[in-house]
Amino acid sequence: MKENQECEIIKDLLPNYIEGLTSEETNTFIKEHLEECKNCKKIYESMSEDLNIKEDSNDRRKIKALKKVHKKIRILQAIIFSVIAIYIFIYVKNVIILNRIIDLGKSNNFNNYYQKSVTTTQKYSAKTEYYQSSENFLYITTCINSDNTIDKIIKGKLYGQNFYYYEENGIDKSSDYSPSIEANLQWRFVNKPIGLALIPGVVRNATLDKRECYLVELENNMFFIDKETGMEVKKIYSSDNKVYDDEYSFGTVTNEQIENMIKQYKDNSLLRYM
Repeated sequence: MKENQECEIIKDLLPNYIEGLTSEETNTFIKEHLEECKNCKKIYESMSEDLNIKEDSNDRRKIKALKKVHKKIRILQAIIFSVIAIYIFIYVKNVIILNRIIDLGKSNNFNNYYQKSVTTTQKYSAKTEYYQSSENFLYITTCINSDNTIDKIIKGKLYGQNFYYYEENGIDKSSDYSPSIEANLQWRFVNKPIGLALIPGVVRNATLDKRECYLVELENNMFFIDKETGMEVKKIYSSDNKVYDDEYSFGTVTNEQIENMIKQYKDNSLLRYM
């Protein structure tokens, strides 16, 4: 009877014994009993085998789970590497294009050139023409406001003599006008390429009025750059719906041409000289 009781105690202790959770005294007691009791020893061996199978199964599941995690990590690393590679490629491409735009713009002959710029907003529409020769320049802008009033500005330089004229809706307001004689319109865009070059993905090819252009998009604003001249031919500001349309002609303006154009304003006594 005593042996049966002892066997029952051993059976209760075996799971903890196998997992190493029993004390040294209990371990000694169990070992001595297993050496003497064949039935308990068989039970011990069976429990140990079942536990090893469970541990092996758990280990396999853990290994399988780790493999899945490592596979996902490798895929994520490949995606990150690809994104970085694409970023660098587009960045280098944009830098090359923007530098080309700068070089093209600088190569133009601004000593003898013509520019027409049309600005359209919700409040007004303005057309500006700028003529630049080796010695003279003429700047003419006409603005039609939303209330249908018309403003006009004429200013320039004729062989070193500065002149201007300002009109509001047909009324001469030159006496109230403080002109800035310098009115060079060139390079509204191409002088500012450095910040754009730092932003990948903003430059792409486009066609505008059958003209091959680069389209630069920045903060929802659009800039069309002529591939042949490197000059801005259209600019759209989406924030206030403002649109600029530009035309250029290089090496075509002469001193005589500007002199003849100024003469008509001079003969009509419109001009004020400084």
